[in-house]
Amino acid sequence: ISRFSHFSMRWKTGFMVLFSMFIITAQAQVKNISGVLNTVYSGIDSIFSVVNTNPDTVFVKDASVFAVNDTVLVMQMAGARVDRTAGLEGYIADLRNTGRYGIFIIKAVNPGQKMIVLNTSLLNYLKLAKGELGQVVRVPTFKRVNVSCTLTCEPYNPVTGTGGVLAMLVEQSLTLNANIDVSGKGFPGADPGTDE
Repeated sequence: ISRFSHFSMRWKTGFMVLFSMFIITAQAQVKNISGVLNTVYSGIDSIFSVVNTNPDTVFVKDASVFAVNDTVLVMQMAGARVDRTAGLEGYIADLRNTGRYGIFIIKAVNPGQKMIVLNTSLLNYLKLAKGELGQVVRVPTFKRVNVSCTLTCEPYNPVTGTGGVLAMLVEQSLTLNANIDVSGKGFPGADPGTDE
Protein backbone atom coordinates (compact mmCIF):
# COMPACT_ATOMS: atom_id res chain seq x y z
CA ILE A 1 0.00 0.00 0.00
CA SER A 2 1.39 3.38 -0.86
CA ARG A 3 0.17 6.95 -0.89
CA PHE A 4 1.91 9.92 -2.51
CA SER A 5 1.25 13.47 -1.49
CA HIS A 6 2.68 16.79 -2.62
CA PHE A 7 2.75 19.85 -0.44
CA SER A 8 3.92 23.15 -1.81
CA MET A 9 3.72 26.55 -0.15
CA ARG A 10 4.78 29.74 -1.83
CA TRP A 11 4.64 33.03 -0.05
CA LYS A 12 6.64 36.23 0.09
CA THR A 13 8.55 35.05 3.14
CA GLY A 14 9.81 31.79 1.64
CA PHE A 15 9.19 28.79 -0.53
CA MET A 16 8.84 25.30 0.80
CA VAL A 17 8.32 22.06 -1.12
CA LEU A 18 7.66 18.81 0.69
CA PHE A 19 6.98 15.57 -1.13
CA SER A 20 5.94 12.57 0.91
CA MET A 21 5.51 8.97 -0.08
CA PHE A 22 4.20 6.73 2.66
CA ILE A 23 4.88 3.03 2.14
CA ILE A 24 4.12 0.31 4.66
CA THR A 25 7.51 -1.35 5.15
CA ALA A 26 9.85 -2.42 7.92
CA GLN A 27 10.74 0.30 10.45
CA ALA A 28 13.62 2.52 9.32
CA GLN A 29 15.97 4.55 11.47
CA VAL A 30 14.69 8.06 12.23
CA LYS A 31 16.96 10.88 11.04
CA ASN A 32 16.94 14.04 13.19
CA ILE A 33 17.31 17.27 11.23
CA SER A 34 17.51 20.95 12.13
CA GLY A 35 19.11 24.21 10.99
CA VAL A 36 19.64 24.98 7.30
CA LEU A 37 18.61 21.94 5.24
CA ASN A 38 19.51 22.77 1.62
CA THR A 39 23.17 23.79 1.57
CA VAL A 40 24.10 22.61 -1.94
CA TYR A 41 22.86 24.90 -4.71
CA SER A 42 24.05 26.93 -7.65
CA GLY A 43 22.69 29.79 -9.72
CA ILE A 44 21.56 29.10 -13.29
CA ASP A 45 23.41 30.75 -16.19
CA SER A 46 21.40 29.27 -19.08
CA ILE A 47 19.07 26.46 -20.11
CA PHE A 48 19.16 24.56 -23.40
CA SER A 49 18.47 21.23 -25.09
CA VAL A 50 21.05 18.49 -25.62
CA VAL A 51 18.75 15.58 -26.45
CA ASN A 52 15.60 16.99 -28.06
CA THR A 53 13.67 20.19 -28.66
CA ASN A 54 12.69 20.58 -25.00
CA PRO A 55 15.41 21.94 -22.70
CA ASP A 56 17.02 19.27 -20.52
CA THR A 57 20.36 20.88 -19.69
CA VAL A 58 21.24 23.62 -17.22
CA PHE A 59 24.47 25.62 -17.14
CA VAL A 60 25.19 26.72 -13.58
CA LYS A 61 27.74 28.83 -11.71
CA ASP A 62 29.27 25.70 -10.08
CA ALA A 63 28.44 22.17 -11.27
CA SER A 64 31.13 20.54 -9.10
CA VAL A 65 28.79 20.50 -6.08
CA PHE A 66 26.41 18.06 -7.85
CA ALA A 67 26.69 14.38 -8.76
CA VAL A 68 24.95 11.93 -11.08
CA ASN A 69 21.69 10.64 -9.50
CA ASP A 70 21.32 13.65 -7.19
CA THR A 71 17.71 14.73 -6.82
CA VAL A 72 17.45 18.45 -7.55
CA LEU A 73 14.91 21.24 -7.59
CA VAL A 74 15.25 23.55 -10.61
CA MET A 75 13.50 26.83 -9.85
CA GLN A 76 13.26 30.23 -11.51
CA MET A 77 13.18 32.86 -8.79
CA ALA A 78 12.89 36.19 -10.61
CA GLY A 79 12.82 37.89 -13.99
CA ALA A 80 9.27 38.80 -14.93
CA ARG A 81 9.11 41.88 -17.17
CA VAL A 82 7.11 44.68 -15.58
CA ASP A 83 5.10 47.09 -17.75
CA ARG A 84 6.27 50.71 -17.68
CA THR A 85 3.55 52.08 -19.93
CA ALA A 86 1.79 55.12 -18.45
CA GLY A 87 -1.21 53.91 -16.46
CA LEU A 88 0.03 50.30 -16.39
CA GLU A 89 3.14 50.72 -14.23
CA GLY A 90 3.74 47.68 -12.06
CA TYR A 91 1.63 45.23 -14.07
CA ILE A 92 3.40 42.13 -15.31
CA ALA A 93 3.91 42.39 -19.07
CA ASP A 94 5.65 39.02 -19.44
CA LEU A 95 6.05 36.40 -16.69
CA ARG A 96 8.84 34.65 -18.65
CA ASN A 97 10.07 31.63 -16.61
CA THR A 98 9.47 33.21 -13.18
CA GLY A 99 7.90 30.80 -10.70
CA ARG A 100 8.51 27.67 -12.77
CA TYR A 101 10.01 24.76 -10.89
CA GLY A 102 10.37 21.00 -11.00
CA ILE A 103 12.08 18.08 -9.27
CA PHE A 104 14.57 16.13 -11.41
CA ILE A 105 17.30 13.51 -11.20
CA ILE A 106 20.75 14.46 -12.54
CA LYS A 107 21.71 12.25 -15.49
CA ALA A 108 25.17 13.74 -16.18
CA VAL A 109 27.48 16.41 -14.76
CA ASN A 110 30.34 18.18 -16.52
CA PRO A 111 32.03 20.46 -13.94
CA GLY A 112 34.48 21.88 -16.52
CA GLN A 113 31.62 23.14 -18.69
CA LYS A 114 29.47 23.92 -15.59
CA MET A 115 26.78 21.73 -17.16
CA ILE A 116 24.09 19.52 -15.63
CA VAL A 117 21.97 17.20 -17.81
CA LEU A 118 18.62 16.27 -16.28
CA ASN A 119 16.72 12.98 -16.60
CA THR A 120 13.82 14.68 -18.39
CA SER A 121 12.88 17.94 -20.07
CA LEU A 122 12.15 21.24 -18.38
CA LEU A 123 8.69 21.48 -19.92
CA ASN A 124 7.42 24.97 -20.80
CA TYR A 125 10.78 26.62 -20.10
CA LEU A 126 11.93 29.35 -22.45
CA LYS A 127 15.43 30.65 -23.16
CA LEU A 128 16.46 32.78 -20.20
CA ALA A 129 16.09 36.51 -20.76
CA LYS A 130 18.23 39.25 -19.26
CA GLY A 131 17.38 39.67 -15.59
CA GLU A 132 16.04 36.16 -15.02
CA LEU A 133 17.47 34.44 -11.93
CA GLY A 134 17.12 30.77 -11.07
CA GLN A 135 18.80 28.05 -9.08
CA VAL A 136 19.42 24.32 -8.88
CA VAL A 137 19.08 22.99 -5.31
CA ARG A 138 20.07 19.48 -4.19
CA VAL A 139 17.08 17.88 -2.43
CA PRO A 140 17.77 15.34 0.33
CA THR A 141 15.62 12.21 0.65
CA PHE A 142 14.72 10.73 4.03
CA LYS A 143 12.86 7.54 4.94
CA ARG A 144 11.77 8.68 8.40
CA VAL A 145 12.70 12.16 9.59
CA ASN A 146 12.20 14.16 12.77
CA VAL A 147 12.53 17.94 12.87
CA SER A 148 14.27 18.15 16.26
CA CYS A 149 15.05 21.91 16.30
CA THR A 150 13.93 24.71 13.98
CA LEU A 151 14.44 23.80 10.31
CA THR A 152 15.06 26.66 7.90
CA CYS A 153 16.81 27.74 4.69
CA GLU A 154 19.50 30.16 3.57
CA PRO A 155 18.06 33.65 2.97
CA TYR A 156 17.39 34.60 -0.65
CA ASN A 157 20.35 36.38 -2.24
CA PRO A 158 19.08 38.86 -4.87
CA VAL A 159 22.52 39.10 -6.50
CA THR A 160 22.97 35.36 -7.14
CA GLY A 161 19.28 34.40 -7.28
CA THR A 162 19.90 31.57 -4.79
CA GLY A 163 18.57 30.68 -1.34
CA GLY A 164 15.08 31.20 0.06
CA VAL A 165 14.13 27.56 -0.57
CA LEU A 166 13.60 24.58 1.72
CA ALA A 167 12.96 21.30 -0.11
CA MET A 168 13.10 17.63 0.90
CA LEU A 169 11.59 14.26 -0.01
CA VAL A 170 10.16 12.08 2.75
CA GLU A 171 9.34 8.43 1.99
CA GLN A 172 7.64 7.24 5.20
CA SER A 173 7.14 9.77 7.98
CA LEU A 174 7.83 13.37 8.90
CA THR A 175 7.58 14.23 12.61
CA LEU A 176 7.52 17.88 13.65
CA ASN A 177 8.95 18.26 17.16
CA ALA A 178 10.02 21.78 16.19
CA ASN A 179 8.99 24.36 13.60
CA ILE A 180 9.84 24.59 9.93
CA ASP A 181 10.36 28.34 9.64
CA VAL A 182 11.43 30.18 6.48
CA SER A 183 9.97 33.52 7.58
CA GLY A 184 11.74 36.46 5.98
CA LYS A 185 14.05 34.17 3.96
CA GLY A 186 12.33 34.17 0.56
CA PHE A 187 12.31 36.34 -2.55
CA PRO A 188 11.34 39.79 -1.24
CA GLY A 189 9.58 40.99 -4.39
CA ALA A 190 10.65 43.16 -7.27
CA ASP A 191 12.21 46.57 -7.08
CA PRO A 192 9.62 48.76 -8.84
CA GLY A 193 12.37 50.92 -10.32
CA THR A 194 14.10 48.12 -12.26
CA ASP A 195 12.98 45.71 -14.95
CA GLU A 196 15.90 44.19 -16.83
